[in-house]
Amino acid sequence: AEIPTVVVAITPKWMSLGELESQLRLGADPAIIARVKEGRLLIDSRTLLSAAEGDIVVSRLTEILGR
Repeated sequence: AEIPTVVVAITPKWMSLGELESQLRLGADPAIIARVKEGRLLIDSRTLLSAAEGDIVVSRLTEILGR
């Protein structure tokens, strides 16, 4: 059974999904866990415990993708 959720779906333009996923997982403390599905990186809102963790995800994505 599927549990309803909301995800952020990202399709990077200049790096592979695997590279983005790896940088999120290994390059941050806490690690940001995402999954790949249908050619997009998905960050599930159920994995964020607080708004502060959402801010961490946004900051890390900006750092990685804003280069």
